[in-house]
Amino acid sequence: MWDSTVERNWAPIPITTTGPTSRPVNYASTTRTITFAEVWQEAHAGGAIGDLELCFLVACALAFGAAVFSAWLLLPVVYGGGPGWAAFRRTFRAVASGFGVLWSLTLLIGGLIVLSNNLGESGGYAYSRELINPFFVAILFFGGAGSLVYWLSAAARGVAQSPSDEAQPPRCESCGYDLTELPMEARCPECGIDVAKSLVDTPRRGCAWQLSTDPASWLQSALKVAVRPMEFYTRLRLRENVESGRRFARATYPLIGAGAAAWIFLMIAIFDSHAGDEILFVPVVAILVFTLLAWIVHRFIGAMAASWWIVHGVLPDSRWGETVIRYESAFLWAFCLFNGILLTSYFVFDTWISELQRVFGMSWLFGIPGEVLAVLVLNASLCCLWLYRYHIAAKAVRWSNF
Repeated sequence: MWDSTVERNWAPIPITTTGPTSRPVNYASTTRTITFAEVWQEAHAGGAIGDLELCFLVACALAFGAAVFSAWLLLPVVYGGGPGWAAFRRTFRAVASGFGVLWSLTLLIGGLIVLSNNLGESGGYAYSRELINPFFVAILFFGGAGSLVYWLSAAARGVAQSPSDEAQPPRCESCGYDLTELPMEARCPECGIDVAKSLVDTPRRGCAWQLSTDPASWLQSALKVAVRPMEFYTRLRLRENVESGRRFARATYPLIGAGAAAWIFLMIAIFDSHAGDEILFVPVVAILVFTLLAWIVHRFIGAMAASWWIVHGVLPDSRWGETVIRYESAFLWAFCLFNGILLTSYFVFDTWISELQRVFGMSWLFGIPGEVLAVLVLNASLCCLWLYRYHIAAKAVRWSNF
């Protein structure tokens, strides 16, 4: 409604000329300013229900859908045992409370955009160009979205359920057999491995990041979890230092954003000879965009795995599943590596996949350009592989004694 209170109308100026000379047509503008009441009347000229009500209903539906989706993404953070539906309701209430922040950010960013439009229509172009700069708007939007994610994550941790304090009996870490009555020198009667292997703590337990939170430890742990997930999770300590996983994921997201920003900046600098000063804004926007995208993809796949674990009671302690999800953020680098190589090939060799389609007579495939199809299919394959990795991780940690 505010955007419609100022309108600029352009009309050609009649020019009197003599002879066959041709001159460019000039235009004059008139500014029309109206009140909110007049905007409301114009919007409802055709009936009681107009575009304003439709926009309001769509916005409410999107906000509700976003709250439900966010609650599902953060359910593994809150769930502490018992019925999954009760934990989801608890998560939804926490997420919905945080959407007041989203409402405020929407008013702020939308107000700035409308202000710039009105200034432009009223002739204040010097200010309008600065406010409507797409990079400035993108930084506001994705910065606000990242702040909202941080807020919602903190709200979810604040209402997280405390898992049951009931002591878990010692289990065979291979098959889950109860080892309570067996001596240390015995073997598991179910699978035959030494009881001591499941119950004796050794220096080999844990990962480098749980011992020291320095860059070298992060790199060592990220490589181990990405390449050898079964070995990593079998040795991971799950009953102590439970916050190490959260710190690991929080270090991974900005590193991915920074790596993606550096790659985009390099590609533009090499292949775009007309890049202007605005290229300096690209890394800032890219860091915000790809950090947020990494969080969404990571939490989406993790929520799918956690939903299965919750419904089927796969893990005896819900905190273990959340720890696994946090360390699995290392697998995001597989997406970065794959997409970086694929998109770089598009910069270097242009539409080489479409050319192969034409050579082999497959241009008709789904009616989708080969480059787009490759990105979609291969990323979907990585998502399926990631779900399988969660299956491996659950088997590795299910009967952990440490």
